[in-house]
Amino acid sequence: MPPGLIKLDKAGFLGLSHLGVVSSVGWASFGRPVVGIDPDEAIVGPLNESEPPVHEPGLPELFGRHRRRMT
Repeated sequence: MPPGLIKLDKAGFLGLSHLGVVSSVGWASFGRPVVGIDPDEAIVGPLNESEPPVHEPGLPELFGRHRRRMT
C-alpha cells in the first residue's frame, strides 16, 4: 500500500435512509463489515427483517446476499 493511504477494514454509517442504506450495502458487497445507526424505528424495523427501507433496483437482492456483514 502506498505511504499516506489508510486501509479501511470496517465502515460505519449514521443514518440509514436512502444514502446510508445504499452505501452500507455497497461497502458490504466489497466484503467489509458495516455498522449502521439510525434512531428512526420506521427505518430500522424493516432492516431487521432484511427489507431495505427504500426502493432501488437490485438493492433487495444485494442486501439479502450481504446481510451477514451488516450490523
